[in-house]
Amino acid sequence: MTQAPAGATVRHPLAPLTEEEAAAACRAALASGAVDPRARIAYCVLAEPPKEAVLGWAGTPLPREVTVVTYEKDLGRTCMVTVSVPDGSLVSCVYALAAQPPIMVEEWLANVEAVRKDPGFQAACARRGVTDMAMVQVDPWPASNFGLPVDGEGRRLARCVAYALDGPGDNGYAHPIENLVVLLDRDTGEVVELQDGEVVPVPRASGRYDGGARELAPLQIVQPDGPGFTVDDGALSWGPWRLRASMHPIEGLVLHEISYVEGGRVRPVVYRASLSEMVVPYGSTSMNHWWKNAFDAGDVGLGKMANALELGCDCLGENGVMQSVKVSQPRVSQPGMPVQSARTLRRPDLPCERSCNVRTDPATGETARMGR
Repeated sequence: MTQAPAGATVRHPLAPLTEEEAAAACRAALASGAVDPRARIAYCVLAEPPKEAVLGWAGTPLPREVTVVTYEKDLGRTCMVTVSVPDGSLVSCVYALAAQPPIMVEEWLANVEAVRKDPGFQAACARRGVTDMAMVQVDPWPASNFGLPVDGEGRRLARCVAYALDGPGDNGYAHPIENLVVLLDRDTGEVVELQDGEVVPVPRASGRYDGGARELAPLQIVQPDGPGFTVDDGALSWGPWRLRASMHPIEGLVLHEISYVEGGRVRPVVYRASLSEMVVPYGSTSMNHWWKNAFDAGDVGLGKMANALELGCDCLGENGVMQSVKVSQPRVSQPGMPVQSARTLRRPDLPCERSCNVRTDPATGETARMGR
């Protein structure tokens, strides 16, 4: 793994973006003239230098460049603006005319309200005994492209399905409203098509996540000599292993320059490792599900939806913290500006699960130990 010379203050070419770098890049992209200053920022990411430049790096500063992906709703246009930091100069601008950016949380929430307000949707829910729209959960999925006439119109579409809630904090997925799908234009809020099939009774049995939790005995993880690894500006050392770790907004966790030290010799293993995509085809033929093919990376963003873990709550024992930044959405005074978020590194001594409800507060979640 490439290292900075002893005593050097120059950061490694793959060092994670700082909050200041990301914010400066976002501002520079919107001020570059390449896009409308009112464009929404889907995400920003370090533009990685070429592999040869990284492997041959000897401590001389390399250009730090950031790619900012924007979306202009009025034009339906996606743009990848790459700028240099910290000077903010424009490096390149690529208009992705046949592509769309991942879903933004603010879009998701706006789509929910558009569906709830539609008279046709309200009437379809009433046929199923559901009349309180405040107690209806709407999930506006990526619509996918199946070669249908509407798929060729260039719209930013969502296929929306709904669930009936029995109160705050309920698990809506226990109460699906079947045979009801809304095809929505995300940009205009227009209901393009309402598919209302045969009425299926809404299940009423409780399926809450927060019910019936068991009291568990206290758990202590003791490591008198520390966690056994060190983290320095994205560089991780753990026993004989060396690597660099960062959080990509789409790919999630990215590992660079994985190597193994043996007998004083550094043996390179992998230059770059990440998930290119995670596809979940639901496989059901019913109206609400046949079209569901979740591309968790491309449609939403694995890194964008990653949660920050809290020491002493989500992780016990000795831990290390890896900082990353992502574009904040929603409910901030300056939507589209990056904020810093800590990711926790820990040894997987005890399996855990963590859930997050984006409809209430994307920044919070619940962590459960196995056996809870």
